[in-house]
Amino acid sequence: MKHEQSPSASAHIQENIVDDHTPPLSKKQQRALKKQEQREQRTREQSGKKAKTWLAWIAVIAVIAFGLWLLVARSNGTGGAPIPPAAEATDQDWAVGGANAKATLIEYSDFQCPACAAYYPLVEQITKEFGEQVKFVYRHFPLRTIHANAANAAQASEAAGTQGQFWEMYSLLFKNQQAWASVRDPFTVFAQYAQTLELDAEQFKQDYESPKVKNKIRSHEAAGRNLGVSGTPTFVLNGKVISNPSGYDAFKALLVPIVGEPISDDNQNASTTPESL
Repeated sequence: MKHEQSPSASAHIQENIVDDHTPPLSKKQQRALKKQEQREQRTREQSGKKAKTWLAWIAVIAVIAFGLWLLVARSNGTGGAPIPPAAEATDQDWAVGGANAKATLIEYSDFQCPACAAYYPLVEQITKEFGEQVKFVYRHFPLRTIHANAANAAQASEAAGTQGQFWEMYSLLFKNQQAWASVRDPFTVFAQYAQTLELDAEQFKQDYESPKVKNKIRSHEAAGRNLGVSGTPTFVLNGKVISNPSGYDAFKALLVPIVGEPISDDNQNASTTPESL
């Protein structure tokens, strides 16, 4: 059944329409209404300007915050120590060999890493035989999450380095790795090594704990991460990460095309393959 509106209801609605009819505004009322509209328009414009100002300030603050974050991220906890170029040697690096050698070999290493200790005699043999033909650079990359004493060992080497005996401590740490790798307080062992090297004990302790030493180690780690280093040892030859050579002959095969035959090709005491690998 179709629902229809009754005549009486229609009349009532028509009556209401007539009753609700609004008389036209006077000129005075129209002027007042126009002023009100203008005030509202100005208010909206001012609100829009304030909103734009706030957005501009928010954008500025965001840019500053991002810049600060980027600065902290780049410093990576180095305490202001400059992060060296990941694949290039600098004057601040520990290096042996020719300053102007055609081949630069950088090792990112961990003193507590068994594989690094296994490569130690091989690297020694390479630097001995190639001499000034190859520049060897050592960079710290302690695997802190799995080697509890690695960073401490790096500090010991740097502390010895401030007294001119980095490479001597470097050798002691690798040769005696098992003697300190698992001890609760490795400094007691490192202090003995410092005594063996006739270092100033108090100076060694101060440098071992110094922020400067710790920040330098952090800067090496940051450089390694920039290069994609995640494990040790990682070798970089003339700016390119290489697969770890399986032995002396493999190392030699990489170097000879760059620098020629080694000065002293006496590899009879070198391990064909790094031990423990």
